[in-house]
Amino acid sequence: MTSVDRKNCVVAELRGRAENRKTITYGEMGAMIGLASQGPWKVMLDGIAADERAEGRPDLACLVVRASTGFPGYVGTSKAERQAALAIRQAVFAAHQTKTSAA
Repeated sequence: MTSVDRKNCVVAELRGRAENRKTITYGEMGAMIGLASQGPWKVMLDGIAADERAEGRPDLACLVVRASTGFPGYVGTSKAERQAALAIRQAVFAAHQTKTSAA
């Protein structure tokens, strides 16, 4: 699987997860696309986030989370960081619910 194939697979999975208001762990996603849970995620997820922002959408990549915390790897332990991450997650869910409801 090429890096483009992996990215496309991740985006498709994340869109489906967003429509169903669900997250996915790095381990689960890694098993789907052949990457270790601690594999080279940053570049791919940053690219997905940038693509979403460029289209005026919230950060879809925030749905990939650590199994131990339920938050993306870049989110620390402070209450403010976690609240911000939850707000982004809710925005992603809302954006995809609206899209699904309109269809």
